[in-house]
Amino acid sequence: MERMQGEKMGMMKDGSMMMGMHKMTGTVGNIDHAKGVLMLKTGAADMTLHFSPDSIKDLKEGDTITVKLGFSKGMPAATDK
Repeated sequence: MERMQGEKMGMMKDGSMMMGMHKMTGTVGNIDHAKGVLMLKTGAADMTLHFSPDSIKDLKEGDTITVKLGFSKGMPAATDK
């Protein structure tokens, strides 16, 4: 896990604060292109990540990718429609 240079907190478009920003590099494991779900193997732990199906259409198992992560406290949970 790598902290993003100069990124302790950031501002999201809706004005809320993004905290804990960091980036992780890993290898794409299982990938479901139709659902937009992939397993990222980082060495520390495997993570299941969700993206729009179109955004991962060119990824394949074995690719090395870097994801940028952060969180906002008190945001309403996303709902499936």
